[in-house]
Amino acid sequence: MVMFALAMLAFAKNTDQFVQYFDLFFVLVVAHNGLALTLGYAGAALVGLPVADRRAIALEVGIQNGALALVIIFTFFPNASGMLLIAAFWGVWHLVSGLALSFIWSRQSINRRPGAAANQI
Repeated sequence: MVMFALAMLAFAKNTDQFVQYFDLFFVLVVAHNGLALTLGYAGAALVGLPVADRRAIALEVGIQNGALALVIIFTFFPNASGMLLIAAFWGVWHLVSGLALSFIWSRQSINRRPGAAANQI
């Protein structure tokens, strides 16, 4: 809830810049998030972790703390409206992408090895 309140405050104070530069920071934020999710999953796969652990690590790496970024920017860089907008959109996008990916993965079964216990997925 705090994330959305901070994001709405950043958007409300900088609506003109949000509209003007949306296409630029949308691409950057989505690319950053996609790369982080992919690297998290691929890194976990490279070390041989099971699928459930790969998914968890991908989400941990891919979803960053946008609320913390906004608090830091509001505190130390209150006039940096560009930074506020990017961090606000970044935080909201990570929540959306993380929830969407979690929903998709929750609908897919995890292939367990024969005889593996449920807690060893």
